[in-house]
Amino acid sequence: MGRLSIAILLVVVLLTSSIITGCCIFETPPYELRVNEGHELYRQGRLDEAIDKYTEAIREEPTCEEPYWKRGIAYCDLGQTERGIEDFNKAIPIFPGTEYAEAYFERGIAYCDLGQTERGIEDFNKAIRLDPKSAEAYYERGLAYCDLGQTERGIEDFNEAIRLEPGYEDAYYSRGLAYKEQGRKTEAIADFEKFISLSNNHQLIEIAKEQIEELSR
Repeated sequence: MGRLSIAILLVVVLLTSSIITGCCIFETPPYELRVNEGHELYRQGRLDEAIDKYTEAIREEPTCEEPYWKRGIAYCDLGQTERGIEDFNKAIPIFPGTEYAEAYFERGIAYCDLGQTERGIEDFNKAIRLDPKSAEAYYERGLAYCDLGQTERGIEDFNEAIRLEPGYEDAYYSRGLAYKEQGRKTEAIADFEKFISLSNNHQLIEIAKEQIEELSR
């Protein structure tokens, strides 16, 4: 019997065995099922229940980074930012490769939410080093610089975010505010107009129109 025939026979035997025993040789690990359930609950806005599922996943597989990371995001969404940071701290050392970038990014936002803006910028720097094409990381770092009064550096980051993602409406709006802060009326008006052309956020569109009206006086 040739090697191919033996291999096919082995697969048949394994599949038959799995059917007889009621098992699946490709069965999803239990912790992964809990993580997926957590994702679905999170998408439905059931954050407390999602956290419970991520916690179950961590109990079953404490060396997996994803449930820590996702539970951290859910905690932050609930306003429990410090608990979110604790989870990001646990996730980051076990994240593989460039996926670190997202964990640093989320922790950076959490630090900024706590008023620890400089620590947030440090995390955005790390996220950008790992993923230099992340428009969101440049945008959030730009906001952080503006919060510290470093408007020119903020504008530089908004510029980069827009270069990477030309339709990034929030970057136009925030850059418009930064230009306004610097007294650069023409550039500010142009950015608010661009924001209006891109956005479906009716509340912010009205605010942008008010900004244009004020700058045009």
